[in-house]
Amino acid sequence: MTLRRFLFSIVGICLLGVVAWAQSAENPPQNDDQGEGPQYGEFVPILLKQEVVEDINIKDNDLMIKIREPYREKDVLVKISDAPLAQYRYWLNNGQTEFPIRTYRGGDRQGYTYRIRTSAAYIEYWIDDELVLHLKRKDAEQ
Repeated sequence: MTLRRFLFSIVGICLLGVVAWAQSAENPPQNDDQGEGPQYGEFVPILLKQEVVEDINIKDNDLMIKIREPYREKDVLVKISDAPLAQYRYWLNNGQTEFPIRTYRGGDRQGYTYRIRTSAAYIEYWIDDELVLHLKRKDAEQ
């Protein structure tokens, strides 16, 4: 009887490991070819305040970030540019250089910002006039 329990335990642990590996493989940070650190899809973080940003989710050109609990009620502004901290580009949908973005309040996307799609080389997320995430496209010039 104990051998059966042992075998079931081993199979259960293996299944849990496979499930955990599959979940982490959806959008893992990866090292780029130069070994300069993590990257998310086409982007490399220049600045990432982990006390504010819990996760970065990028699929194709769609970008969403997960905000940690104490910051979810705050206003999030997104700014885009073609050079780091340079003159900001105007958003097509509001004609401004700052784009306010909301955070999902429930469901499986709770804590994630609404998605944005941009071709900009640099993307900045600001909360309370503080830069909390600054992303650079891998192919962008410095």
